[in-house]
Amino acid sequence: MGALGISFLVATALILLFRRIGQPAIVACIVGGLLLQTVATSMPPFHMDTLHDLQLLGIVLLLVLAGMQVEVDRALQNWRMFLVAFGQVSLGALLGGLFGLLASSQGWITTDGHSGLAVFALCLALSSTAIVVENLQAKGATSTPYGQAILILMLFQDIVAVLALSLIGLPGEGGLEKTKTAPLDLGLQFFVFAGVAILLGRTVMIRIIERVRYDAGLLLIFVLGWAGGLAGLAIQTGFSPTVAGFLAGVALSFTPHRASIELRIEPLKVFGITIYFIFMGTTLPLGELDSGLILPIAMATFLIVAVRPLTSLWLAQLGGMSSRESSHFGLAIGQGSEFAMILSAGAYHAKILDESGFLVIVMASVISMVISSWVQLFFRKRGGTSTGEVTSVDEVASVT
Repeated sequence: MGALGISFLVATALILLFRRIGQPAIVACIVGGLLLQTVATSMPPFHMDTLHDLQLLGIVLLLVLAGMQVEVDRALQNWRMFLVAFGQVSLGALLGGLFGLLASSQGWITTDGHSGLAVFALCLALSSTAIVVENLQAKGATSTPYGQAILILMLFQDIVAVLALSLIGLPGEGGLEKTKTAPLDLGLQFFVFAGVAILLGRTVMIRIIERVRYDAGLLLIFVLGWAGGLAGLAIQTGFSPTVAGFLAGVALSFTPHRASIELRIEPLKVFGITIYFIFMGTTLPLGELDSGLILPIAMATFLIVAVRPLTSLWLAQLGGMSSRESSHFGLAIGQGSEFAMILSAGAYHAKILDESGFLVIVMASVISMVISSWVQLFFRKRGGTSTGEVTSVDEVASVT
């Protein structure tokens, strides 16, 4: 408990400080972990089993909440935007893959075959769902055409990230437990389980939530039981528990009381995810961070904050958006992703990505979040929609 207590005190102080300069809490947590890494010898030791369980809880609830953001009916009505989303992720991954090949040829990073390179490329194509959505809400732009397009893009990215996580595995006691499911089989299973989740969400889930929603404790217990039970069933049937957690949230997304559910489980998710990113900061292999990595980190950051917005702007225009809407669309997604950092950590522990590759992804994601947050703050102030602080980082929930 001593180590966790110190970690949370450091995180609290840094989150308050970073909020004042318009930065997301995830950056504060990682910086806090880095600071704790420098004084690790004087800190009480972490209880690793407890730490692992709390981190896993945060990740599972993050997946559940990501699934709850899905609006199936609205997404189906905007199916053309899925083509834009597919193009953005595919083009981003292609550019990330080309950069990964360059980085490998120069000896900057080492990957274990195509799987490591694929993870590295995908990490450079993902944006932060929570930061993007909170920025849209701060500007009151969620109902605009570009806002709806961004929400569909975030949904598509979340699905891709969840599938990738399921192939790599979540942290386990012996490292990362890789699934034996082939990618094609996993995709087919995903659509089957998604159909079941949607059916349950439209029928049984609405009725159950209606009965338990008046008791906050019972509602929380049911949601945790539903998500954990579905994940356990997935393990027994050979399906990915990661995808099962996401689809558990999809089933809950149909209830009209979704906001109440999110309110109940958000604190637990923030608790676990905050621990996850603090611990990530404490375990970053800083010994590998030398002058030789400055260039690849700078190039990866440039891909995220400059190249991605330009390519996304072009794709949005092809999708029928106006020049102004396309500009907003591209600018909104010019930052790294929390899922990218989780994915890269998974690949690092699974030994398909080396320390340098892990560092490039994490550092580029963090730096891009810093740059993007300041850019968004500048435009909101310029548009008169800001009070001087970024509402998307006003709470620890911005970690996710």
